[in-house]
Amino acid sequence: MTTLRVRDYAVAPGGRYRKDGPFSGEEFRDDILVPQLLAAADRNEDVVVELDGVAGYGSSFLEEVFGGLVRRGVMAQQDIGRVLSVLATGRLFKPYEMLAQRYMQAEQQRMAAQV
Repeated sequence: MTTLRVRDYAVAPGGRYRKDGPFSGEEFRDDILVPQLLAAADRNEDVVVELDGVAGYGSSFLEEVFGGLVRRGVMAQQDIGRVLSVLATGRLFKPYEMLAQRYMQAEQQRMAAQV
């Protein structure tokens, strides 16, 4: 199992896109999360994204990381669900965990409706 702690990436995660400044959701997804997910899938392992320990999250960061992961089609949707877990243990961060899950589910539903 691989654990990615967002706090190791940024104490204060940024906006949605790279153009919005440092520590964007796009950067975290493309440069950190996707390579780890693909490697873990090849090894038949899991990736846990731990959300605790940062100053907070903007919805744009979380949506771009988790909704964008589905939207980009990096891997089959069922594989994302099999390989990726989002975790928050602190009570202040639990709502972010639920939002991340919600963004992935919403994007899956949106894409299914387009078929």
